[in-house]
Amino acid sequence: KGLDMGPLVTAEHRDKVLGFIEDGVQAGAKLVADGRSLIVAGHEEGYFVGGCLFDNVTAEMRIYQEEIFGPVLCVMRVASLDDAMQLINDHEYGNGTCLFTRDGEAARRFTDAIEVGMVGVNVPLPVPVAYHSFGGWKRSLFGDLHAYGPDSVRFYTRRKAAPSPCDGAFLVPIFDVRDECSVARTQDEIRQTNVKKILLAAEQLFAEKGYAGASMGEIAQLADIPKSNVHYYFSTKKALYQDVLLELLEVWKQDALCFELYDDPRVVLSTYIRAKMNHSRNRAHGSKVWAAEVMQGAPILKERLRDNLYEWAKLKESKIREWVDSGQINPVEPSYLLYMIWASTQHYADFDYQICLLNDDQPLDDLQFEKAVQSVTSVILRGIGLTA
Repeated sequence: KGLDMGPLVTAEHRDKVLGFIEDGVQAGAKLVADGRSLIVAGHEEGYFVGGCLFDNVTAEMRIYQEEIFGPVLCVMRVASLDDAMQLINDHEYGNGTCLFTRDGEAARRFTDAIEVGMVGVNVPLPVPVAYHSFGGWKRSLFGDLHAYGPDSVRFYTRRKAAPSPCDGAFLVPIFDVRDECSVARTQDEIRQTNVKKILLAAEQLFAEKGYAGASMGEIAQLADIPKSNVHYYFSTKKALYQDVLLELLEVWKQDALCFELYDDPRVVLSTYIRAKMNHSRNRAHGSKVWAAEVMQGAPILKERLRDNLYEWAKLKESKIREWVDSGQINPVEPSYLLYMIWASTQHYADFDYQICLLNDDQPLDDLQFEKAVQSVTSVILRGIGLTA
């Protein structure tokens, strides 16, 4: 009663945790907070260890390599997000990890590439609600299945094979849970890889040649996939073109997730602008395909665009209107602010040739592009009364 953290479970485990802490000190880590001398009044014989915090921990240290299961945290310093991700992926354990960021692009890259079973973004504990299966990867997983959710149903399910006659013979299916799942995963991974290659190739050719000028054969050749396989995934060029546009719309929607994650207008808008700028640089072909479709009155996507875009945009406008009403930003028509962001960020994709021409026939390098992001962000934020 009255405690923020209880004692460890046994004297042996307390001594084990204290041994880890001593190992960290001997290895050269800086013990910023030392809770080893903690004594709780009235519980002097309890197995208490106070909170301990190490700084300057390296990957070779035992306190990083092993799970301590005690009130000990380690701070490791890295130069970049890529270095941090590599550090995590190189570890033999992979239970849970979290990223705190204002950058939507960084959040997506982290959750996609990190080799850990539970991943959180801007939450302290990455444990999902119970209708999802959850658990670790690598040595943080015991057995074949995770806890809760669909995996728990599978654990308590006994499968049955039901043979039936076919052409005078009996087909006897043999079910092995792991083999079946492995095959399904492999087939799904192949499909996802092929579809992604086709969509990116189509995106490039539709941007360069237009819808009428691009052919399924050229798309297949650029994707390095047989034309018959392209038609397997997309029956017609129109179906492929529609999926390219809808996939781009989902990308644009993902860029705007910051409107749902944060309330501070400066954080939301600076994150959104950076995400849009990054995609203008990395998906310039996609931006051009989208612009061409819209400038022609959306002949292919008109109804689906109306259904998908209108409500989404109105929700973003509602958020901006709340900022205006609460005095957090200067009065501005929300739709006009969105139009300005879209125009200024997508200019770097749709007019990349012009930018390159005016930059001595060279695309913007990383430093120039970062200055461009900061300039666009600063102009827009200052225009509504915020600092960049």
